[in-house]
Amino acid sequence: MVFLFCFGLSVLGVFLFSKLSKRFNVVLNVYGKEIPSLGGVGLFVGLLPILWRDPFSLFAFSFSVVVGLLLELFRSLKIARYSLEFVLAIALVWRFVGLENPWYSFLLVFIVVFLLNAVKAMDEMDGVCASVAVAVSFTFYFMLHGSFARDLALGFLFSALGYLLFNFPPARVVMGEVGRYISGAVLTSFFLSVNERFVFKDFLASLLPFWLLGLDLLASFVKVVTGNDAREDHFYNRLFRKIGGVGVKGLRKTLALVLALQTVFCLMGVGAYGSTTLAFVNLGLSLLFSAMIVKQLRLFRVDKW
Repeated sequence: MVFLFCFGLSVLGVFLFSKLSKRFNVVLNVYGKEIPSLGGVGLFVGLLPILWRDPFSLFAFSFSVVVGLLLELFRSLKIARYSLEFVLAIALVWRFVGLENPWYSFLLVFIVVFLLNAVKAMDEMDGVCASVAVAVSFTFYFMLHGSFARDLALGFLFSALGYLLFNFPPARVVMGEVGRYISGAVLTSFFLSVNERFVFKDFLASLLPFWLLGLDLLASFVKVVTGNDAREDHFYNRLFRKIGGVGVKGLRKTLALVLALQTVFCLMGVGAYGSTTLAFVNLGLSLLFSAMIVKQLRLFRVDKW
């Protein structure tokens, strides 16, 4: 019942904050149309029935909302983006793993910053980030232990579904910086919860749901380093062009394909969990599948379009 409450609160939150977003002109210009960009606050509102049970988690995720709001409302702060992300990563590692082992915690902070940016990069096409969030949350539900962690996974799944009602192509609301950071923070918290102590097979299994996202971020990084513009050139943008996508129908078809690809990696993650043999097998399959995606989409090349 509580998860339906998460869904309802998310729908209500997205609706109300979209109105406030228009009222105070917090909008993004997408294809010549102004779209409210505070939808991500609704995602956070949808999680409150779960988060109130754990004050430390509430604090960590509230901080992600504050970071997102600061970057959304004060664009000049973007220069401090990475500093804020490292502070957020430290807060998440402190809450979900602890800082007793400095070297392990230090490594996890950098992994969290990478995963935060990988999740954020999914929010440049209608419905993609929310759909990925649903798939990853459902996957981690089967990996996590403890009632709070599992409830958080299902709570975020239902909250993301509530937001998706407004963001499904054609989008009427976008999540903005707040949604990107709360999505990144929640999804990376699942990774951290699985890896309180380092166990290779579980570490690898918990990375596989992020594999496609990380591959996309790596390709974008390579393009930027080589002096090319990586905006609107993510794997889903290339997939849209690959299928000859046009308009809303093309966006919806692309979204379905993205969800199918993401599901493959999520299933490999679940399959690898708890088994060293399957962890290595699924790692090999992920590398093979990644090579096919890179080749078909020419992911690391500059696309002249």
